[in-house]
Amino acid sequence: MKAYSSILACVMFLGGGVSSAHTPAQKPTPPTAPSLILEVDFKLNAGAASTKQRLVTLDFTARLKNSGPGQDLTSTVHHYRVLESPTLFVADLSAQPWIPLSKHPEVHQLALRNGQGERYGERRVMFQVKTDTLTSDVVSDTITLEPVLKEYRVSAGASGHPLVQYAAGQGFQFPRDNPGCHSNRDSTECASRRTCSMQICPDNPGFR
Repeated sequence: MKAYSSILACVMFLGGGVSSAHTPAQKPTPPTAPSLILEVDFKLNAGAASTKQRLVTLDFTARLKNSGPGQDLTSTVHHYRVLESPTLFVADLSAQPWIPLSKHPEVHQLALRNGQGERYGERRVMFQVKTDTLTSDVVSDTITLEPVLKEYRVSAGASGHPLVQYAAGQGFQFPRDNPGCHSNRDSTECASRRTCSMQICPDNPGFR
């Protein structure tokens, strides 16, 4: 009995030793590398609130966003894509082609009319850039497209003036209740909203 107990103890000891010898050591988990993000600061016409021209500059800087201020990667950007949103909501850029960046800033032409058919008002432009290894998120900026003439006065004396004809052809309308459209003759001429003249320079009789 005593010999059996000794043999059992020996087997248990050996078994435990074998099990312990074959247990793999746990390796420490390597630290996760921080995600590299290309962050873009995008402005139309260098941040201007409004413009009278449909051509606008696409001003931007690109930085590596991780910790600290981030490395400036603007000079490494070689492609961009751009899209004017038909509304003021964010638009999808995935179908837009990448355009080689040839100069900084690039220039973009705003659409003649927005999605609602309006020529003037606030416009939103979507923008994205990429380097050899990184692609930025889609960003956007807005700018208000204003008419060249914000104030004008209508009279009935020179409806055939070339400038007036051009303005009428561009869609400018001259309502009946404007100054110079109160007589019967003027009312008839103003009914079309294209025959009253426009006085751009009040002090210049050549435009009356």
